[in-house]
Amino acid sequence: MRKALLLLTAAFGLAATAANATEVGPFDIGGEIKVGSEGITKGISETEGNAQVVGAVTATYKPFFAGIRLKNVKGSDGTDDQTQWFAGAKGDIAGFKASLQLLYKTNNNARPVTDDDFYEWQSDISRTFNKSTTVKYTAIYSPDSSGATEEAWWHDLSVSQKLNAKWAVSGGVGIRRLSPERDYTGYNLGASYAVTKATGLDLRYYDTDKHEYGKRFGDRLVLTLTQKF
Repeated sequence: MRKALLLLTAAFGLAATAANATEVGPFDIGGEIKVGSEGITKGISETEGNAQVVGAVTATYKPFFAGIRLKNVKGSDGTDDQTQWFAGAKGDIAGFKASLQLLYKTNNNARPVTDDDFYEWQSDISRTFNKSTTVKYTAIYSPDSSGATEEAWWHDLSVSQKLNAKWAVSGGVGIRRLSPERDYTGYNLGASYAVTKATGLDLRYYDTDKHEYGKRFGDRLVLTLTQKF
């Protein structure tokens, strides 16, 4: 809990920096804070049932963007938080929204001699139909992920449906492919509510087809508050 509070303080600091920085310079600076009842990544828990705080700041210049993200996690290697640096480009192509980014992630406070840093390539492409239905595909690849994991893939296909100006429902299916093999398929279904243009709530159910892998792969209901700056 103390780690989460420290990260929340750091996240507010990042957001304050972002809010001030938007007023000067050629870059568009934005910040975001997420507070969730549990942390989920690639369909499974990364906090072992504990709450999670995520803070991020992104600088954008035309189609290019770069930034930093901090979050608390709970890893089997002793990791208690993760730092992510990312950079990429995004734009519209023939009616589709697309982006490609490179992420460098560090699992902090992992046990000595642990493989605690790695790179990921992430690509996203989406299209909105009738101004209300959005279909999105995400692919994430790491040639050498953290710990004992070597090559790793995550493929995710999701659909979101706006019900009105405030409410939306969405769901997705993700497939994880790892080497050495520890594959699984993840599912999620939930609803989101726009409190304001910058504040949102999301209630989402997650599950996988591999409960035998451990508690991280079990089903769970997660409530997340997002505040953008």
